[in-house]
Amino acid sequence: MRALLLACTAAVALTQAGCASLDRFLGFEEKTCIGQAGPCTAAESISIGGVVRTYRVHLPASHDGKSPQPAIVVLHGRLGSARSMERLTQFQRASDAHGFVLIEPDGLYRSWADPRGVTPASKHHVDDLQFLTTLIDRLPKLYAVDRQQVSVAGMSNGAFMATALACQDSPKVSAVALVAGGFSDQSLASCHPAKPVAVLMIEGDSDPFVPYAGGPMGDRGVAVGAIAGFHRWAELDGCSSPQTFDEFPDVSRKDDSTAYRFTRGGCEGGVRTELVTVQGGGHTWPGGPQYLPESIVGRTDRDFDATELISTFLAEP
Repeated sequence: MRALLLACTAAVALTQAGCASLDRFLGFEEKTCIGQAGPCTAAESISIGGVVRTYRVHLPASHDGKSPQPAIVVLHGRLGSARSMERLTQFQRASDAHGFVLIEPDGLYRSWADPRGVTPASKHHVDDLQFLTTLIDRLPKLYAVDRQQVSVAGMSNGAFMATALACQDSPKVSAVALVAGGFSDQSLASCHPAKPVAVLMIEGDSDPFVPYAGGPMGDRGVAVGAIAGFHRWAELDGCSSPQTFDEFPDVSRKDDSTAYRFTRGGCEGGVRTELVTVQGGGHTWPGGPQYLPESIVGRTDRDFDATELISTFLAEP
């Protein structure tokens, strides 16, 4: 058994689904959480067009299997997985604290086919919009989920994918949280949601991969600037209240970064749009681990916990 565990954690050749099966075998996860009460964590799968897609689900202890709860779908970045995203963000703890169902899907080829069309998933013609919208549609049938309170959070490639979900003609989500990513020039041009979507953006102004001011990302497409994206979401949501500004307390003096927030309220449907700018922040998850050296991804801010901020924003009625 020990050799099997080492093989799963060390061998790159093993698939994410294979490791999920090992988790079940070793008793780390339940066989399924479908129709169950919490607490429950399991690796699940659905078949879309003959392709098996995998995701992780976590039901908090407050989940009785009958009373619908909000759900948050969390999308990993390029080269990530549901498992690595959980290690980075610790959303399971937030699920327990706030009482929402957590869904963490796996992208094929460790990527998402977002509108830029530059990822391995895009080059293999994966239809991730179909996968994610189908998964969201099925959630209330599988778990006690409030269909009107399904939201999506994503980082990097996952943020570009979450933006695509929010920009659909008839969005399946009520809110999105975007970290280190958002509008590309393709998604900006085609974004015409039929209903308002609450939006929280968290962007580092020293991100080496997704430029805060917008512009080319090498061979990864063209990013729309964070401020321009914030104003566009406020326009799409019909926000009428003046912009407000507040600063986060500089809790950590060692991280060489600070954060401030712009907010637009008075939006249609009672939603709001927020942009949190991390001064000195990189392509990172505020409050999370420094997953790669600063010389590669930039600094991680320690003044706030992005997971807690997102959970509070997305899980609100």
